[in-house]
Amino acid sequence: MNNEASLNTGPEENPPTIKVLTCDDDPHGGKLLCKGLQIISKISADHVLTGEDAVKASADKDYDVILMDLNLPGMSGITAMELIKNNRPYLPIIIITGHNEIPTAVKAIKFGAFDYLIKPLDLDLVIEVIHRAFEHALVRKKNEVLKTKELKADKETIIYSQDSCISPIVDLIDKIATSDAPVLILGESGTGKELFANMIHHKSHRQNMPFIGVNCAAIPHELIESEFFGHEKGSFTGASDKKEGLFSVANKGTLFLDEIGDMILPMQVKLLRTLESGEIRKVGGTAITHTDVRVIAATSKDLIEEVKANRFREDLFYRLNVINFTLPPLAKRKEDIPLMIEHFLRTIDTGRKKIKGIEPLAMKLFLQYDWPGNIRELKNTVERLVLLCESDMISLKEAEKDFKIKNLKTYNNSNDLTLATFENQHIQKVLELCKGNKSQTAKKLGITLQTLYNKLKQVQNEQL
Repeated sequence: MNNEASLNTGPEENPPTIKVLTCDDDPHGGKLLCKGLQIISKISADHVLTGEDAVKASADKDYDVILMDLNLPGMSGITAMELIKNNRPYLPIIIITGHNEIPTAVKAIKFGAFDYLIKPLDLDLVIEVIHRAFEHALVRKKNEVLKTKELKADKETIIYSQDSCISPIVDLIDKIATSDAPVLILGESGTGKELFANMIHHKSHRQNMPFIGVNCAAIPHELIESEFFGHEKGSFTGASDKKEGLFSVANKGTLFLDEIGDMILPMQVKLLRTLESGEIRKVGGTAITHTDVRVIAATSKDLIEEVKANRFREDLFYRLNVINFTLPPLAKRKEDIPLMIEHFLRTIDTGRKKIKGIEPLAMKLFLQYDWPGNIRELKNTVERLVLLCESDMISLKEAEKDFKIKNLKTYNNSNDLTLATFENQHIQKVLELCKGNKSQTAKKLGITLQTLYNKLKQVQNEQL
């Protein structure tokens, strides 16, 4: 029975009961383990004695986690694991082994085991690993659902390119995807860095494991270590329960660190240590655990300049910069704008509207604009125009009404203006609408505050 229903990804008011199957040829020890799990952690546990029984039980009942002894009579633990994985690939299996069987346990992990535990078992550690395996399976299942629903459309947006500057990047991704080396993606905000990171993940051997993305700039400084490494219960004010960090949840998958240039220096030190050793330790904890994660980082900042200014560690930069590529801004791939608009019109939820396309005059206006917010701004603009469109075609009149481009001169009287002039006029107008508030202006333009400052500084220099 290939049923993953127990891996429910929806929100629940109460923590779900985790259903565990233990497999060990020691009936007394197995029963004690099951009883301990049920009493201490309210984990529902069943026990079987052979690999054959484990394969049958996993097919008959929706277990969330399996604890499998390696040394079993008849069918070995590894063989049983492989058969179970064929039927339920998302089901995490934890190997139980003795000290003299550790090399075999490591081999089992390469074949798909989640982790291994060494006899004699520490019940608290068993419970911790079970919870970690369960959360990991939830993320994998959710990740697969998101991949089938969203990633196909998003990847089409960046792959379908008529511009020659994108083709070499796609070719490079084909070459590096099978590696586990860190990747650094550079480019302005809104150029699709996370989509390209997703492409790398889904072309790699980790494609069926979690892809976890996090914006480093959005995490409060006082919580960033807990977010990445997890914390123990009571380790700080507000830590009412223990938590698994992103490195644990993304184990065997890919961790995407967006806006890595905004990470605070103390956290950069800890991140570097984990990248070099593969070791993590929870906030408030003493136990060191290992993680197998490929890291892809991205930033809109010039990290070399950040290193010179002592805002980014040089050693971390070189650790992340094994492979890098830079995504061009949309202003440098104008040929792709009609293709992207066509794609957005196909994929945006239009309700009952049937939007066939965009009028040529409106398209010309789109091509005249420099799109400082890049693909993100283009998509938001198309979505907004779809909602406001009164016919089956987006017209020039409707495009002009949009606040991001309504103050630009149309193509009929703009032959004497450069694209840079268009952009400068638009930025100045939005700045006026926001009454000089640069943070609001950057938000409305769909760019970072630093990008806005850079563009305003460029205008000032040109006027000198």
